[in-house]
Amino acid sequence: MRVKCLDRTAGDVPFRLDVGREYVVLALEAYAGPASEVGKSINLPAGLWVFVGLEGEYVWAPISCFEVIDAKVSPLWKLGQVRRRWLLGYPPMLDEAFQTGVERGDEQFLRQYSEMMKVANDEALLFS
Repeated sequence: MRVKCLDRTAGDVPFRLDVGREYVVLALEAYAGPASEVGKSINLPAGLWVFVGLEGEYVWAPISCFEVIDAKVSPLWKLGQVRRRWLLGYPPMLDEAFQTGVERGDEQFLRQYSEMMKVANDEALLFS
């Protein structure tokens, strides 16, 4: 699945995205809205959110920031839960330890992330 960035903000919240750039999608989340008072102060909209892949990291942003270029999802994708969040995506994205490891820059998880990105990019080219 591939998307193209149309906007790098949702309301007044900016995301590390480049307008006009295409991204491979690693996972989708049905985001129900913030569960904590801290989360409520950020004012992120409920709805479909997208995890897009970058070099060495991923960005989580609402689907409203994107145009879907290729809607086909990978046959490797699974449905799973990370805490109270439901995701559909590549199996590593359904693992909280993996997400935390990538966010912290842990070498083991970054290697696994790099392998997943290679598969995702190869599939995006194959299915386009």
